[in-house]
Amino acid sequence: LDLKYILQFILPSATRSESLLTSPTMASFAASMANMSATAANQQGKKKKKRAAASTDQTSGATSSESKRPRQDSRRPKVAFLGIGMQKAGTSWLYTMLSQHPSICLSVEKEVHYWDMHKEEKGKGDEWYESQFPESSPDKLVGEITPDYLNMWATRIGQMHAYNPDLKLIVLHREEISRACSAFLMWNRIAAEKGEAKAIESMTDDEVVAALTSMEPPHCMGLSEMGKGLENLTTNGFKPEQILVAEFEDVAKRPDQLMNVVFDFLGVERIQIEEEKLKTNFQIKTDRTAVVANKSNKFPKDLKERIMGRLEEAYKELKRRNKKVGGPYLKRYQALMDAKEEKEEETIITAAKS
Repeated sequence: LDLKYILQFILPSATRSESLLTSPTMASFAASMANMSATAANQQGKKKKKRAAASTDQTSGATSSESKRPRQDSRRPKVAFLGIGMQKAGTSWLYTMLSQHPSICLSVEKEVHYWDMHKEEKGKGDEWYESQFPESSPDKLVGEITPDYLNMWATRIGQMHAYNPDLKLIVLHREEISRACSAFLMWNRIAAEKGEAKAIESMTDDEVVAALTSMEPPHCMGLSEMGKGLENLTTNGFKPEQILVAEFEDVAKRPDQLMNVVFDFLGVERIQIEEEKLKTNFQIKTDRTAVVANKSNKFPKDLKERIMGRLEEAYKELKRRNKKVGGPYLKRYQALMDAKEEKEEETIITAAKS
């Protein structure tokens, strides 16, 4: 602070003398002014520090008190298992049986079609997917069944694995030609009701064979390709032990044992399902929104007999691939079924003796 400079403006010219400026009074006055200036500078520095600290907190998104609060995560539990195929191989029955278990939470609609369709739609990310399970909770195993997942592109399977590397996958295998015939009947019925196709009774043998051996929509032959689907799973991150391949024929022959294998695979407690439900044939409605019981889906017997030879020849290579890739999975499944059957027989014998 230049005291002489200030006094030039506040003192009359007659009093501006060197002696006055250097007098004890003026020295005291100068010291007081210097102290005031230092105090003001110190207070200003403190204010700047406070503003800087507040700015840093805003940038980080929280004040110091807010940073101590626990994080509130609104995400639902991740989907833990999927039924991925085959189409027309008892997946609606499986959905209904799993829905009986108190520790399992399924989607409201059987087929969510997230990984093969909705994943690419704007606004439908993983949180949307998890919202399809409104009854989910940390103490329930969350899963859904969309049979088209088995035959997805490899990139989609990679996305599925990235979402949850520990996903468990269930496949129901059905004899390839029978599966294709059942699928053709379903899609032909839908198309005929809309006037978009001839009813099967009005089709020639050649037309039916062409439809059943086509790789085009509705993919009757392509969706019987289980081997390629299993290979895509294991080459895109999934381990064989994460995949259960069961036999469709056991839905009718040994449904209770089949469900015990499924429950064990999923890691949930076994439950006893009513025999009437176990033996009910469930199929999904044509609008894909619900399941209905005992819907007839019969392929004309005489027609099937006439074209079976041609179909066997057309499906020969596909069935060979399915057996080569799917064989080890089905062998493991059969061993589990046989072991459970033997154990159940031993339990019955022991109970009878006691």
